[in-house]
Amino acid sequence: PNPESPTEPLAVKADDHYWHCQQLSTGVEQCELSFMLVNSSCEVLGYFSWTVGVKLSS
Repeated sequence: PNPESPTEPLAVKADDHYWHCQQLSTGVEQCELSFMLVNSSCEVLGYFSWTVGVKLSS
């Protein structure tokens, strides 16, 4: 999305993404993942979000 207007859709090809990070300590962390699905005419088809919990151990 456009960082200045994250709720306005852009007509671009979607790519797969992944994140890699270094573990600094043990514990439980949570984050929320959200995205908007649009068709080729940039019309919103749906909004999706979910909370992910991750338990980090050594």
